[in-house]
Amino acid sequence: MKWNAIISKSQYEKALSRTKEISYVLPGSKEEDELALLLILIKDYENRHIEIPGPGFKNQGFQGERYLPLFQKIKIN
Repeated sequence: MKWNAIISKSQYEKALSRTKEISYVLPGSKEEDELALLLILIKDYENRHIEIPGPGFKNQGFQGERYLPLFQKIKIN
């Protein structure tokens, strides 16, 4: 497939899917060049469309710290 700049989410998802398909290519193969290009295009799309939280962001996803006292009480023989 011929790849161009990724400008839509559907193109982005297709590029991700193709990257997964060819992620274990042999060095020197034509898929190696395609994989390198896809990685550049994906990174460019992500830089323009996906916001990464800056300093001060509090991750609400993992709250394992609240279970730490329970784990500390478990004794392993």
